[in-house]
Amino acid sequence: MRTLKQGAVGPDVAAMQLLLNTIPQTLIARLVEDGVFGRKTTARVIEFQKNAKLVVDGVIGPQSWFMLDELTKALLPGGKHPAGLGAWRDEPFREAVLRVALGEALPVSNVSDFVSMPAVIDPNEPTPLGKTPTKTPSSFRFGWPRLKQYYDEAVIGVGPNFWRQTNELKINGQIEIITHLNGVRGNNWRVPNIADPNKGGMHWCGIFATWCWIKGGVPTKWPFGGPPVGIRKRAFSMGDLPKPGDMLVQGGSLVHHSLLLPDSVGNGDFLVVNGNSDGQSVLIKTIKRQSVVAVYSLEDFSLT
Repeated sequence: MRTLKQGAVGPDVAAMQLLLNTIPQTLIARLVEDGVFGRKTTARVIEFQKNAKLVVDGVIGPQSWFMLDELTKALLPGGKHPAGLGAWRDEPFREAVLRVALGEALPVSNVSDFVSMPAVIDPNEPTPLGKTPTKTPSSFRFGWPRLKQYYDEAVIGVGPNFWRQTNELKINGQIEIITHLNGVRGNNWRVPNIADPNKGGMHWCGIFATWCWIKGGVPTKWPFGGPPVGIRKRAFSMGDLPKPGDMLVQGGSLVHHSLLLPDSVGNGDFLVVNGNSDGQSVLIKTIKRQSVVAVYSLEDFSLT
């Protein structure tokens, strides 16, 4: 769970406000559980820390989270405690994650190769790092800045110099040298796969799913090649079905990641939202349950 202080926003802030409202020892009016860490929330945190004999700094860190957890377990009705699964209740995060994911897919995908844009390259762009590029895009993909944002905000090790680096990518059967930036913005291109250019570049389905988790308030990141930090992979079992917002992993010749939606589409299928789908778009699709081999569940994060 991330450390919270004034200015923080998200479902974890709302969970913290719920816990504070549950503790009866207070002279401060009940907080609005709006997920916004403002001045009133800071005052309530300081009061709580004083009463609990904690360091009084107005910041909810590991010790304050632990004390909130312990003090409120007996006060909240069963099933409503935000720290009940692992170290925190996952339900507030599930809705937030799916709102983010659906916002990327509807009403149209925010990223797509089905629509191309003119390739306008700024002459003042930083010079490439590494080998001299042999090819530049003739057109850009629709929404490429959004795709770049998925990488920037979700992937460990991505920064300004990452986008300047050059590597090999197979384009139309030919090995070319391109910048990572052109890999993300070139229509029908990909960011080069550093380990093997013949693999056709990086697939970003797991990056997208992790980005949605992060935007929903889940404390994680995606290292190159995955999996998301701080969570274990569960083998898929029909006896332990995943919940909405969990990340599903399909096996086969090409591993694919997607986020489970709550809608029922029959016993043999799941309804999911996935990035890097057809045309490198963000789409809502059905997948066969039998194709799922593993699950990353929001229940499995711990208080770290």
